[in-house]
Amino acid sequence: MVLFLSCILMNLIHLDVHWIFPILAGLPFGAGNAAVFIYASNYLVSSYDIYAASALAGNAVLRSAMGATLPLAGPSMYRVMGANWAGTMLGLLEALCIPIPFIFYRYGHKIRLKSKLIREMREDREKRERRQKRFEDKAKKRAEAEVEVGAAMGTGAAVVEVGEKDLEMGAIVEKSSTKS
Repeated sequence: MVLFLSCILMNLIHLDVHWIFPILAGLPFGAGNAAVFIYASNYLVSSYDIYAASALAGNAVLRSAMGATLPLAGPSMYRVMGANWAGTMLGLLEALCIPIPFIFYRYGHKIRLKSKLIREMREDREKRERRQKRFEDKAKKRAEAEVEVGAAMGTGAAVVEVGEKDLEMGAIVEKSSTKS
């Protein structure tokens, strides 16, 4: 919508208008572009979770490819259609894109459910969360049992607890064993 309004304002080029007004028409375009970029990045990050960096990199490659090839069509489009109609056409194309963020807001969850990768990632995350919960429950039960017994419970492994005095004696024993 912002580009549409910008293109409408840019159609004032043929009129006797000060040069600053068509340039100011680009400000709402920049603000809208930044807002869409931030929204799309947040959507990718929330959708792809641990693969967010890859999703953002893919987005950057696609955006760069479009940014490199689309301007190649600009000069011929403006030459054939003229500045007013070419700008209007770009504005109308932008107006067709207005519902896209609303569609993602409304149906984004259903769209994500259709992705096999996103479903697998969600299942893996749920497994990790269940394992973490079981681990925390075991640790909590263990801590409660230790409180009841009044001492730390052994793990079943042979653990030697060494104090400072034992270390000093060990050092003395070690020194004496190396002397003989």
